Amino acid sequence: MTGLTNKKKKGGVLMLNEKLSFFTYMEIVPKTTNQQKKFSTKSKTFYKTPKMLEAEYRLIRALSGHQPKEKFIRPIKLTVYWIFQKTQKAKNGEVKAVTPDLDNLLKALQDIMKRLGFYKDDSLIVEIHSKKVMHEKSGLYVEIEEVPKIDGEINDLLEKF
Repeated sequence: MTGLTNKKKKGGVLMLNEKLSFFTYMEIVPKTTNQQKKFSTKSKTFYKTPKMLEAEYRLIRALSGHQPKEKFIRPIKLTVYWIFQKTQKAKNGEVKAVTPDLDNLLKALQDIMKRLGFYKDDSLIVEIHSKKVMHEKSGLYVEIEEVPKIDGEINDLLEKF
């Protein structure tokens, strides 16, 4: 399911609050990351292993069709829940505190989302919220939301110090 909201005016002020959110079911959530590239001593270049190519393919298939009509071009917050198939003993929603590392999963996903046209560039991501959990409904939950240019929350926090 994909949702896109656009709040134009609030109190007469133009609000740039674009938001896209969706869940995409994946029977197998990729565990292979870009950090697992191999180096060829013959060609002196890095290359992607078949497992990496398979992981990229799975992500591209899962994300395709959820792109916004127009790329995000302003600063954004990216929320991603990696929802892996639960083990027999695990409970729905139980955190997955084992490999792969969350930061490595995110980098591959961010690169693919940029290629598919979700946003203009990775540098627009100024805030990330992510977690790994297990559930009988495996897949990815993704939310992209434009954020204000001035972060009032940080300003309020730093006033205390």
